[in-house]
Amino acid sequence: MSPTVRRGPGALYGGEAVSAVAGGTVTAEQLYEDAVRRVEEWEPELGAIVEQIPYRSPVDGPLRGMCLGVKVYQDVSGFRNWRSLQTQGVEGPPASGDSTVVSRLRQAGATLVGTTAAPFLGVPGGVTPQTRNARSPDRVSGGSSGGSASAVAAGMIHGALGSDSGGSIRIPAACCGVVGLQTTRGLVPLTGARGLTYSMGNVGPIASTVEDARLILDVIAGFDPEDPYSVPTPPRETWDGTPLSFGVPAELVDQSMDPEVRSGFEGVIDGLRAAGHGVEPVSLPILLESMQLGPQILGIVESGSIIEESLVEVSGSDPELRQAVSRAQQISGLMTARSYHRVAVLRSKLRQTFEEVDFLLTPTLPCRVPDGSTPDLEVELDVGGATETRTSALTRLVNPWNLAALPAGTLPIARDDGGAAVSLQVVGPSFSDWKVLDVMGFVEDALGGPWDTVSPPE
Repeated sequence: MSPTVRRGPGALYGGEAVSAVAGGTVTAEQLYEDAVRRVEEWEPELGAIVEQIPYRSPVDGPLRGMCLGVKVYQDVSGFRNWRSLQTQGVEGPPASGDSTVVSRLRQAGATLVGTTAAPFLGVPGGVTPQTRNARSPDRVSGGSSGGSASAVAAGMIHGALGSDSGGSIRIPAACCGVVGLQTTRGLVPLTGARGLTYSMGNVGPIASTVEDARLILDVIAGFDPEDPYSVPTPPRETWDGTPLSFGVPAELVDQSMDPEVRSGFEGVIDGLRAAGHGVEPVSLPILLESMQLGPQILGIVESGSIIEESLVEVSGSDPELRQAVSRAQQISGLMTARSYHRVAVLRSKLRQTFEEVDFLLTPTLPCRVPDGSTPDLEVELDVGGATETRTSALTRLVNPWNLAALPAGTLPIARDDGGAAVSLQVVGPSFSDWKVLDVMGFVEDALGGPWDTVSPPE
């Protein structure tokens, strides 16, 4: 199978692949074989695929024909998960069963192609060092779902699962020029897919198109009694096409920003206004606390607790893991309790804001996709004339929405002068995930449709 365009396996987007298999013009096995050929074109140089999953004839379902990847944070029976790789490397034991989300993908007829890379502990937020950016090889791939995003951008798979505790779906999707959705906390089960936080993490789709992300979300969303964080969800609502009101959080967007990013963002705002939608600034001063509350306090405390509970006992005296636990123990209970209270205030303020506007808009990243050649993970960047660490620049516009437990999606809207993606972030109220995708789809269509995937370098 020799595609004339670079999309996913079969030269198709995921939804197109589902239709093609249903129509009998191609088989799921042929699409899998093309996915494997594409993996062979890219790997191991790309560093996106950890383990290839053998073909299993799929059941008939809404994803039959879609070739997908699964971030190593989500258990796939018989394959090593993140904890195994973190503590025992390639000799670690495989997962004994599928996570709920993987089980739902299989039950919907999806074809799993491989597990996708994520960084190990100790790597600052926003990067997956072992994975190159397929679309912009000189730039970072983003993290921690960098393997999923880069594999989608490379066209090795139609879509993938990622996880997001502080931007880990949206950052790599933005870096690699693909679509990503952080889901409402509690919408998608975490059974067999828990990351390194209790209260901020979620699982969501990464794909080439908004429609493909929707197809994946339709399958993985829903209550799971085995997940203590899962909640019964309200009926799925979609946008009926009536004019919307958008808020632009001044405290985030008025900070330093690369001129090309600001130009792309303002272009989308102009387009929304021209289409009859309202776009106005909103003020949410509490958003400025989010970088301290999340990465500097609650993220450290929660990850330290999970590491102590589930990793240290396996790895023994690994100094990196012990150090993570020690950092958590140095944060007082008083500070932790106060931080959880401020998170509750943040969520309250946002509920009030969503009584005034339908959605919030920001760029996904305030900076150009950063250079990936330096070994210094905390290199300083120039962001609109201000100096900022790479981790801060990659995370400050995405982190608040994990604390808020709200759906937040990203899609590419422009390119900088080096060809790397510039992306838009759309944030909605709780359980408006499908409406967020509707807005993203409207923007995607207005800008000429999805971005095709890319060919491997010669």
